[in-house]
Formats: sequence, structure tokens, C-alpha cells
Amino acid sequence: MVYVGPTAGERFHLRTLLMVTKGPESFEDLRTVDGELCEMFHDACLKLGLLEDDGEWEICLQDAAEIQSGSQLRHLFTTLLLFCTPAEPNPLWTRFRNKICDDLHHKLYQLGCTAVMQNEIYDFGLHLIDNTLYDSGDALSDFPSMPQSQLNWSDTLHNRLISQQMNFDTECEEIAAHQFMSSLNADQQYAFREIWQSIIYDQGKIFFVEGFGGCGKTYLYQALCHAIRAEGIIILCVASTGLAGLLLPSGQTVHSMFKIPINTLDSTSVCSIPKESLRADLLRMARAVIYDECLMTHQHSFEALDQTFKDLRDCPKPFGGLTMIFGGDFQQILPVVPNGSRADVVNTCLRKSCLWNKMHILKLRTNMRLQRSPEDASFSQWLLNVGHGRHVDKNGKIDIPPSMVTFSEDDLISQIYGDIGEIKLTPPPVHYFLDHAILVPRNVNVQQTNEKILNKMQG
Repeated sequence: MVYVGPTAGERFHLRTLLMVTKGPESFEDLRTVDGELCEMFHDACLKLGLLEDDGEWEICLQDAAEIQSGSQLRHLFTTLLLFCTPAEPNPLWTRFRNKICDDLHHKLYQLGCTAVMQNEIYDFGLHLIDNTLYDSGDALSDFPSMPQSQLNWSDTLHNRLISQQMNFDTECEEIAAHQFMSSLNADQQYAFREIWQSIIYDQGKIFFVEGFGGCGKTYLYQALCHAIRAEGIIILCVASTGLAGLLLPSGQTVHSMFKIPINTLDSTSVCSIPKESLRADLLRMARAVIYDECLMTHQHSFEALDQTFKDLRDCPKPFGGLTMIFGGDFQQILPVVPNGSRADVVNTCLRKSCLWNKMHILKLRTNMRLQRSPEDASFSQWLLNVGHGRHVDKNGKIDIPPSMVTFSEDDLISQIYGDIGEIKLTPPPVHYFLDHAILVPRNVNVQQTNEKILNKMQG
């Protein structure tokens, strides 16, 4: 009979049974011990006492677990599987998997997986053991009693940027999406549908979401992000400033994400992303990009993104076929041109780019922050008038309504924190301070105003 080594799994157990079983007539006969049919040849060998006990390997792992790291224990466990032929490796794995995988939570965090469950850590450990076995010409599937890795960890190991963008729970994302979508107004719902169709059907349209402050642009972006990520699709969120980026789910600055040149930006510029880099792979897997507060950026930045995406994705469509969602308010800050005239500033704006005519304009008109009273509506209209240059005299001064004016710091404090002296401070009234705030331009004013407010409080 041809020799079969102990690492051959069920074939080895079959050969062992054939060597000791008298007159078997079928495979079922081989697996029958004392009238009981065993599921595997391995189980039949155990019942007949043909395999050694795993107590020796259990003691080995127990001693090693006291002093060895997780990576060393994984190497030891792999060695046991390859050369020591444990009779039942699964109980050994179950007992020592906490120690074998004790370094993997940190490893996954470094790879961009910040929210992982314990069963996912064990699955990752099985994946690493399987990789080590593969290097020796074997696989975890050669050991039928061992559990198999169920998740795809290849992208996580090879591209941390992709794993960061895929590091979300689709069920949680779907719940969040329903919560956001249930409170969208009519303009937001229309914009959501248009953008959603372009992303899901990979139409590669370019949108510009236009609306003044408070009309819900960021809220729309959050609803889109949750809904798209619930489908397992990568959508990248960037903004022209760090503060605006913090308001977006997993947001970054556009220069950090896409490596747009700063000092050498001109009409021929491209982004510093090599075609064989991890970031290029991320852009090829992405389906959409949200770019908030984009109007503060020079038009050459958009053109650099357009050329770079076309090259990296090998697609002649605008932005390489990605669905682009730009957003901003033309009444806010435009690009800064040192010593430039008004015409110079306008000529650097997105409207003057060749890409503007390819954009679908989605307008949000309702101020969601001011829906409480006629005074709120009046204030909202006043803000719009200021943005359009009204209420400004020939000297550039703005006519501020008398209801918005105070003539001393104490008067301002009493207007905002009128009942501050009556509040009990145990525990601190957090919600009260969330609804009351005074903004000042300098840190020294912050300190002085805070001291005056604190002195009015009890205790």
C-alpha cells in the first residue's frame, strides 16, 4: 500500500483504518466503530485509539503562551499542524486563540480597521495561519476539524487606505441612512435621488450642490455617505479646509487626500499620485467623491483632479468616470489671490473653469437652522441681503438691525446668559451651554468674557 504521511489529513486516516480493519466492505464499514457510524475517518481513528492524545501539544502551547507573543504563538501553532499531526487541532485552537491572536487588534487598528469584533480578530488569525501554511505548500483546509477564515482580508493586508474606507458596519450605516433620509426636505430629497442614481448606476455625473449656510448641505452629504456605504461602495469625503472636513464622515482635506500641488499649481498641473500606488488603487475602487466648501479653491485644482483621475482610472470621461459632488456658497469666501483685483478673484473661481458647464446644479433653498419664528425668517432674509451686497452704504458699512445691537459687554452677557446666576451647577447643565454661546475674535477676549460669566454663576 502506498505510503501517506500524517499531514495528508483524511487520506492518512483512511490508510490507517485500512491497515487495521478486517474485511471492510465499504467506506461506511471503515467508519463504523462498535456499531456507531462516525462522520470522518479521523473520528473513527480516535475511537479505535489509533491516534495519540494531544495532551503533549496542549502543555507545549500552555507553556509558550506565558512568555511568547501572538505572532510567535501563531508560528508555533502552524508548526504543530505541519509536523506534529495533532489528533484534534480545533480544541487546541479554541482554547488558545485568545493568546494566539492577542496582538491582532492592534495590528488591525494600524491597518485602518478601528472597529472590529472579537470574532473578526479570530478570523484574521485563521487567515494569517492559512497564509503561513500556504508558504509551506499546505492550507488550513487540509485540516478538516479546523475552522476556516470566512472574511476577505487580502485588501486589508495589501492596501490600508482601502481598508480604512471599507471599515464600517453596513447594518449600522443602513440604520443611520434611514434616520437621515426621513428628515430630508423636498430640495434635499431631489438632490439625494439624482446623486444616488448616478452613483449606483455608475453614471459618472458631476453635481454642484448650491446653498447658503444653514440650508443642509452637510446634512445631505451625511445622508448620502451612510446610504452609499450601506451598499458596500467606497465614497470619499474631502473639503477645502480641515474644519469643514471634520463635519463629513471620515472627511479629510482635499490636499491631503489627493496630493494637489500648492506652490506650483497652474493649468498643466496634476496631482502627485503614482499610478501604481496604494492611493491610486483606492481611487480606482471608489465610486464617488464629495468635495465640500470647494469654492475657496483655485480652478486649476479642479482641473488637476480631472486630469489625474482620468489617467489613474484609464477613463476619458470627466474625473475618470467618478461621480463628483461639489458643494459651496458663492456668497461666502472665494479663492484668495495675493494683491489681486476683484476680476482676478472671479477669474480663479470654479465658474470660470471649463468643467463648470458639465455640472448639474442642485439648489437648496430652505434655511434649516431658522424655522422657529417670524423673527428667524426675517434674520435669514437679512443674511441673504448682506450676501447680495444690500444694506451696505457707499463706505462699505453694513446696516445692522437695532435688535441685534448691544452697547456693552455686560449687556451682551445678560442678553445671552440672563439666568446664569440662577442655575444649579451640580451636575453641570451641559445642554444649557450647548444652546448659549458668545463668539469673539481674539483669545484674550475669550478669557475676559469667560471670567465675567463665571463670576455670575453660583458657587
